[in-house]
Amino acid sequence: MRKSVVSLLFLAIAACDSAQQPPAAPADGGLDATIVDMAIDAGPDAMVADAQPDVALLVDLGLDAAPDLAVVDALIDAEPFEAGPPPYDLDATVNAETLETAVVAEWLPVLEDQAMLKRIEISITPSPQDDPDLTLRVPVRLIVPAAGCPCDFIVSHSGFDATDEAILADDLTQWAMQNRVALAIPGVAPLAESGPEGAAFAEALTARLTETGDVRFTALYVWGLTYIRAATAAIAEPDMFRSGRVGAHGRSRAGIAAATAVIHDPRFTALHAWLTPIAKLPPGAVEAPEGLTGRALRRLRFDAARLALPIKHFDALRQRRVNMFVHNGANDSQTPGLRTAEATAREFPQCTEPSLVHGPIAQDGTFVQPLPPQIDATRTALFRAVYARGYRLMTPPLISHTIVDDTLTILARFRSTPRGEDGTLWYAIERTEPGTEAYEGTRWQSIAMTRFDTRTYVATLPVPAGARWMDIFSYHTDLQNDARRYVSSGYARIEFEVEDDE
Repeated sequence: MRKSVVSLLFLAIAACDSAQQPPAAPADGGLDATIVDMAIDAGPDAMVADAQPDVALLVDLGLDAAPDLAVVDALIDAEPFEAGPPPYDLDATVNAETLETAVVAEWLPVLEDQAMLKRIEISITPSPQDDPDLTLRVPVRLIVPAAGCPCDFIVSHSGFDATDEAILADDLTQWAMQNRVALAIPGVAPLAESGPEGAAFAEALTARLTETGDVRFTALYVWGLTYIRAATAAIAEPDMFRSGRVGAHGRSRAGIAAATAVIHDPRFTALHAWLTPIAKLPPGAVEAPEGLTGRALRRLRFDAARLALPIKHFDALRQRRVNMFVHNGANDSQTPGLRTAEATAREFPQCTEPSLVHGPIAQDGTFVQPLPPQIDATRTALFRAVYARGYRLMTPPLISHTIVDDTLTILARFRSTPRGEDGTLWYAIERTEPGTEAYEGTRWQSIAMTRFDTRTYVATLPVPAGARWMDIFSYHTDLQNDARRYVSSGYARIEFEVEDDE
């Protein structure tokens, strides 16, 4: 049996490296139709035709939203929408004159005179031409090293009511000041919870959304606009900030804001987000107004997904050479679509943490929730690579599998450097779908993976008796400059053939 498995491993490696035509017939010993996913080296988008993700999205959103439609009309209505104009008017968003900046507190020394902090307020107007009065005032803190500016900078986030002390104590602030990187930190919060003015703004925004079905009148759009406008406010201080390398960082809704800004504003060159959806929006991310149905409803949700999900812009972001990394939790129902991401862009730069859930968004009106150490490490590694000539992060390996008799063999293969120094396979049998209590309470199992060659890790285990499917991902670390880096493969599902009892 071991001889058969080793032979299969060599064949699998050859298939990975050659990306040639698959073998004409199965090998002896009950090998499935392919030894590994034969598209493993065919490029990150080889698994899915261009239009399929959008078609699936539209179907998921429900053709029965308009039950009176004839079948043929429903099928036509489910065709992918053509991409419309850019959702943000960049000429307007980079215009500092329309920020209506108000200085709340001038530059003051902080962090024992190692940094300077200024507090301002700016205007966020989703549709300045059509609705100039629909405006939200957003607090922004500008923090710069005390010497050595103008500096490249990162747009991060706080709550509307966050204290200076909490922001200055954050690890990102400490790292940035030590590495001559400035920060622009806008308040990002649920609009209805952003004080009386925020609640009134949220009500007016919903009213306009009900009238128009326009994605500009959603919180997703406003959060991304907040990051873009915060960058504009920072660049308007040329003695302190420069636009050479602009990064974005955020968690949860602020991660959506950061990803949205990076997707649509070419001034941004780096992204680190965590507990943030990359391939599918969570339930409730777009609160569609009552009465919006049929094609209008699907158009809104289609535009929202195109607005905020980096997986839909992966090729464009790579062409722009954006440094990015998204760190998520395997048990987080707010980041669904992990399997969608693996099928769509298998080398999307990410790491999935087993058992990590979403957790509380804030404590005492601040963003003081500590980062898990793995996420803190990858954030530091990415920004060090961008701003301090550090080593770049690992690209996720491609994961594949084969079944021979009752043995399941799983490969994780790196196609680029750096590569993991170790490997662990995490798996869960017949896991439920996101949004359920069982999903968030999943107990993952793990086994160590064996290094087969310089690029490949292998794990073998028995096919679970009677199981219909198994969810898997490989997990890897390496050490550079005394700092640990983390990466995982995409999150994949293995389907098993189970004989009926009858």
